[in-house]
Amino acid sequence: MDALTGREALVDLPAGLPLVEGVLAGERFAVAAPAGTVVVAVRLADPAVTGLLRPGDRVDLVTAAPADGGAPGVAADVVARGALVLDRTTVTDTTGPLGLTGPGNAGAVLTVVAVPPDEGRRLAAVVGWTDVGAVLVG
Repeated sequence: MDALTGREALVDLPAGLPLVEGVLAGERFAVAAPAGTVVVAVRLADPAVTGLLRPGDRVDLVTAAPADGGAPGVAADVVARGALVLDRTTVTDTTGPLGLTGPGNAGAVLTVVAVPPDEGRRLAAVVGWTDVGAVLVG
């Protein structure tokens, strides 16, 4: 009983139903977000890169930036440096709270990262408007 005290069920449970871990609220992500950071879900341009990342990895998140001459994709605009990968999740509900609505989004893999608040706002502003890439950093 001590292991259950203070925990909430994720769904309404009928009386008499045995409790199992899958219906109890627990930690939200595989790695906890550090104090003072915000959490942002990012759909990386290359899903294969998402598959390579693991919770605890650090990544720089970049977008293509025009060079001085206006040629797209020549330079990189670093949107977030050293973002901590908290988890990866697959979109199962296309009407979910992440703003990913409409057909074709089910099955999309999101990388959940923790970043400082200013980088989080910048990252949230570009997600969905431009491709975001990730560079694994040490």
